[in-house]
Amino acid sequence: MPAFRLSIACTLLGAFAVALGAVEPPTPAPAPSIEQLIAEALAKNPEIRSAEARARSAREAAIPAGILPGPRFETVLDDQSFPLVPAGGHDGSLPGLEFRQELPLPARRRAERAAAASEAEVPGAGPVLAARRITAGVRTTYAAIFALDQSDAAWRAGRELLDLLAESATFSYGAGHGGQGEVARAQLELLHAEERRIEIAAARKAAEAELGRWLGRNGPAAIGPIATLPPLPPLPDLPRPGDPAAAARWSELAVDAAPAVWVRRAQLAAAEQRAALAALERRPDYSTRADLGFRGGDPKVAVRFGIVLRSWGKERAAALRAAAASAVDAAQAELQVAEIDARSQAARLAAEIER
Repeated sequence: MPAFRLSIACTLLGAFAVALGAVEPPTPAPAPSIEQLIAEALAKNPEIRSAEARARSAREAAIPAGILPGPRFETVLDDQSFPLVPAGGHDGSLPGLEFRQELPLPARRRAERAAAASEAEVPGAGPVLAARRITAGVRTTYAAIFALDQSDAAWRAGRELLDLLAESATFSYGAGHGGQGEVARAQLELLHAEERRIEIAAARKAAEAELGRWLGRNGPAAIGPIATLPPLPPLPDLPRPGDPAAAARWSELAVDAAPAVWVRRAQLAAAEQRAALAALERRPDYSTRADLGFRGGDPKVAVRFGIVLRSWGKERAAALRAAAASAVDAAQAELQVAEIDARSQAARLAAEIER
């Protein structure tokens, strides 16, 4: 009786496993090429549009830097007899119009323009960085889906072998040449294979969701099977062991192409320009003034030119210079970190490609 029950259980287990494998979804259309997906991502991903808008905003915000401040007009009444005589009722009254214009130091204005232009370069690299990151994300996810499709193909080939082994074990047991253990093990292997199929399907759905994010879609990018991957783009000579010159060339190429290095270099240039502007803090500015009035019916004109001395700003200027110098030091250190990271990643990728 126990043997009969085990036989029935094994038969039901095998039928369940075969039923799981018998449900085959319809064959989908092949996946689009990776070039089509990258073109869609670059055209529709909102991250790129956001970076482009920020870059435009930074460039437009840098335009007013160094422009002269607006002039100031004032009406004036110079009346020596007021309040004994009503205002303007004496021949000595001088009604007029006064014009004032601040004239910042020309070197300061040039430094402000240079600093603003350098700071605008930092978000100006944003669209390039976003495009590179999105392109890399599409390529990586596409390759992950390809690997899962290859795993699914291998699973299907292995499943055919497992079905054959299960049928052979069941036939041998029915003919009295095998034991119940062989049948049970074959059926359990079928269930393990089905578990692996479910894992592959779930991982592919997760990869499709990730691909949809890179493409700027509101949902997953369900694509068909990927038959092959495109060939690798042309690469410079990889460094070989014992060839320091090739390793140095590869490292410098990586540093020059690294987006993080671009950003850090722009930040360093901006910090240096701000330091140059802070060095002019104690330099004087200028101002001009013109008065036009009428006294007794005769026009009167007065022109003045002044210098704005920064006699009381010694501590402020010293603090600004110190802060600017510290910002330059920090930007230099961050640039070194970015270069070291780029060289490290280049060496790691070279080893992966060589492997």
